[in-house]
Amino acid sequence: MAWNLVHTVFAADPTCAPGSETGINLSDCLKLNDSSAVYTKYTSISGLVKLIVDNLFVVAGVALFIMIMIGGFQYIAKGKKGVEEASGIWTRAIVGIIIMICAYWIVKLIALATGADIDF
Repeated sequence: MAWNLVHTVFAADPTCAPGSETGINLSDCLKLNDSSAVYTKYTSISGLVKLIVDNLFVVAGVALFIMIMIGGFQYIAKGKKGVEEASGIWTRAIVGIIIMICAYWIVKLIALATGADIDF
């Protein structure tokens, strides 16, 4: 099974064709699903950082939930051996949530120090 993580993108506008004499203005050529230009939505690096961090927090939250559930099943199903396995899983989950919270505050401190407009 192949994962297609990067989609092929073609220019929708013939003026954005490669090899034109005037060059390609990618900010005009790259369009979102609603046909608006990419530069109208993502105007700065801080917007991109916010998008990435928001999505990483969602993925980390789902992973945390799954780890807690797996630890719970180990605790219930495997007896004494399961208790040891579950405590290891829960420990890793707690360390992960602590790292996630620290990453959030580090990004907030960097935003404060640099004046970047990153609102979570």
